[in-house]
Amino acid sequence: AAVYDSAAIGTILKDHPTLIAAHAKFRAIEREVARLDKLVDATGRLPIADLRRLLDLVLDAERNLRHLLSDTWNRLANIDPLTGLGNRAAMLRRLTIECDRHARTQQPCCLAVLDLDFFKEVNDSFGHAVGDVMLRSVAGLLAASIRPYDEVFRYGGDEFVLCLPNTDLRTAWAIVERLRLRVAQWTVPARSGEPLRATMSIGVAPLSATIGVDASLELADRALYRAKTNGRNTIAVCAG
Repeated sequence: AAVYDSAAIGTILKDHPTLIAAHAKFRAIEREVARLDKLVDATGRLPIADLRRLLDLVLDAERNLRHLLSDTWNRLANIDPLTGLGNRAAMLRRLTIECDRHARTQQPCCLAVLDLDFFKEVNDSFGHAVGDVMLRSVAGLLAASIRPYDEVFRYGGDEFVLCLPNTDLRTAWAIVERLRLRVAQWTVPARSGEPLRATMSIGVAPLSATIGVDASLELADRALYRAKTNGRNTIAVCAG
């Protein structure tokens, strides 16, 4: 089973409606217990109606908690344990939705494959723990830097995929160029105390309903390979 980083759990539970509801239920139980404590102190006995009310609150909270646990595990199944980003399954689901939308409305959508340059050297020189720190740090930067309706996923290893709905290739290039510059200016603390820097090579392609999700990803992968051969820390676009 995957061991989820605390940041991944936090990403799932942040503003989680079921968690908020469960918290409200338990606060209601706390208030009722406090009220019953005062009632016992005043009368020396507890009416059966009050006991039933407390039991109903406890049972309601227990149902809410079970729903919270089930919902959280379902969500975690679509989250990358290390970075807290959506995993490959979540990525394919979102790209399929956008591909279907493109087929219905012809609304443009682009995707980008982003790959950290020389990441193997980071692992070899500093160890996998530092490599994990770099992945988490860059993932957090990407997630914080995209538009509200965009979404970034961990594709695998040191690769990420960015979904850019309602975006043509010209706009997509401008968005990922801004991300490329932000990553290049970002510093990642290493255990030695020396900050590490990272760069990314990026391939961009349209998400096309005509050829489907897998073929669109292949186009972006080809563009990424071209960016790598062009010297890295750059962007290549495949128009399809």
